[in-house]
Amino acid sequence: MKTGFWSDMAGSSFVAQRMRAFSQVRNFSEKFFRNIREKYYALFLIGFSFFIALSDGKTEKLFLLQNRHETGQDARRHAMNTTKRPRGRPRSPFTESGSATLQSLDRALGLLTAIARVGHATLTDLALAQGLPPATAHRILTTLQKHGFADFDRHSQEWLVGIEAYRTGSAYLRRAGLTEIGQPILRALMEQTGETANLAVPDGAEVVSIAQVETTHPIRAFFPAGTRSPMHASGTGKAILAMMPPERARALLQKAGLPVFTPKTLSTPNDLFADLERTRARGWSYEADERHDGMSCVGAAIFDENGLPCAGISISGPSGRFKSVSIERFGQAVADAGSQITRLTGGTVPGSPLQGP
Repeated sequence: MKTGFWSDMAGSSFVAQRMRAFSQVRNFSEKFFRNIREKYYALFLIGFSFFIALSDGKTEKLFLLQNRHETGQDARRHAMNTTKRPRGRPRSPFTESGSATLQSLDRALGLLTAIARVGHATLTDLALAQGLPPATAHRILTTLQKHGFADFDRHSQEWLVGIEAYRTGSAYLRRAGLTEIGQPILRALMEQTGETANLAVPDGAEVVSIAQVETTHPIRAFFPAGTRSPMHASGTGKAILAMMPPERARALLQKAGLPVFTPKTLSTPNDLFADLERTRARGWSYEADERHDGMSCVGAAIFDENGLPCAGISISGPSGRFKSVSIERFGQAVADAGSQITRLTGGTVPGSPLQGP
């Protein structure tokens, strides 16, 4: 009896285990086939939707995504792919309406030019000079500073020209080759006369210093590269004015005027044109205390391939060393140096003086 009882119990346990296993397999199978049916049903719906769309003649695309939404990036990609590109040249985002130039670039160059003219200036002064709101001027200046074209002195709270502006400007001089050719001639002129030798180019009614060789005298003239001087009060400027076409000289002077710097500045047309006539006749200019009290200058023009003045060379120093007995010698030395640079740069020295204004 005992043996039969435990035998029946073992048989019952085995059957129960088999039943539970069968139930698990059935549940798994039902779930598996139910998922398959749902997926095939979804695929059927997608195919049927496309079929209906095509049969109805619709042109739009159907984007059916299962269990997810399109991201913003996907949506933009689809919009780009489905947006029809207009014909013709696209409108440039850098072109402003009603203007042939870019306003922000105009403003940036205006601020950079303003800094270069005065050397250093506060934000308020620059904004007022350019007619800009201080906030706009500050954004432009910080952009220039980021690229090295402007610099900011935190101690004085002033803006200055950056090193990249110098490098960019120097590219023009490298292209022209004037400074490379002129340097040894400047040094020889300084040694011959004992005074500081200068090289400058015209810019409107001004001359801009581009190179200099200083004398060894403790008291001497010094004009760093980039220094501007009005033509009518500069030895180099008057030499250039005297050799350019008269109508061009008159137009420049009428536009810029004849501002007075010292009691000896030639501030009337009659006085200035008479001096230019003397300069033209002898081939070199003489400026005595006309820009700065106690400083004098002797200059001569440098000519391009067309025989027109394109630059000027000069010597400058204390007026006390420019004695009347030395002026003629200084003038001839400067004129010879100008002619030498003219020839080496491929220019042509005019064969006869130009007519007076």
